[in-house]
Amino acid sequence: SNTYNNQVVMYGNTTVEKNAVITCNALVVMYDNTTVEKNAVITFNQMADVSGSLTVEAGASLMANWKMHIAEKGSLMVEAGATVTTNRNMTIDGKVTVGGKLKGKGGLTINGNISLLPGGEIDVVLDYEFQAAKLVSKLLENGEEKVSVNKEQTKDGYHVTAHGHDFMDGVCTVCGLCLHETKTNGVCDNCGLCFHEAWTEGVCDHCGYACPHEAWTEDGVCAVCGVSAPSGFTLSQGNLWIILAVAVAALAAVIVLVIHKKKKV
Repeated sequence: SNTYNNQVVMYGNTTVEKNAVITCNALVVMYDNTTVEKNAVITFNQMADVSGSLTVEAGASLMANWKMHIAEKGSLMVEAGATVTTNRNMTIDGKVTVGGKLKGKGGLTINGNISLLPGGEIDVVLDYEFQAAKLVSKLLENGEEKVSVNKEQTKDGYHVTAHGHDFMDGVCTVCGLCLHETKTNGVCDNCGLCFHEAWTEGVCDHCGYACPHEAWTEDGVCAVCGVSAPSGFTLSQGNLWIILAVAVAALAAVIVLVIHKKKKV
């Protein structure tokens, strides 16, 4: 059993040997290839930054009690029979592959890629619903094993658990994922989602959705619905309106803050 209270920087090929028990109470940075061998236990009580590759072998366990970052060129492999627990947020800018168990209440921020291998398990709490949706979209790239999202928000966020999709009429009976295989008038026949394929004066012909006109072409045409901008409108003017709207909102926030401070005085 070893405890490290000072910053740990790992270069080259580093191995946490079998049955070892390691506790790190300061920043840990892994630049190259790090392997946590069978039955080893490693605990991070401060920030852990994975800039290289980190492999947690079968029977080994890793616990992150502080933030863990998988850098853009970094990777984490959780082999079958291994467990990684995140008790603070894990940010994934690189790649994470789960063949064992990834669990915890730390949440996930996924900017890179996360894959679930057959037999792998994920049970992680997500702090925000949009992160749950993003996690689903990433895992859908992997193949047969997918992920479902518990739509009922608990006091600590949204839980996600792995499953294989069970499709009936193009819709998963477990998580509601729809393949949108057939559409009528731009509306999915199975789940009813409208894809806004036809517009009249900025309004969807099929569901009545009003286009927010968030993107304009140089010719003054909405890039989404095709509506023409008012006479004399230019792209720079369109951007100016957006800038003015943001500026007005910011000014209002400042005024409220000043008034609030005066009241305190």
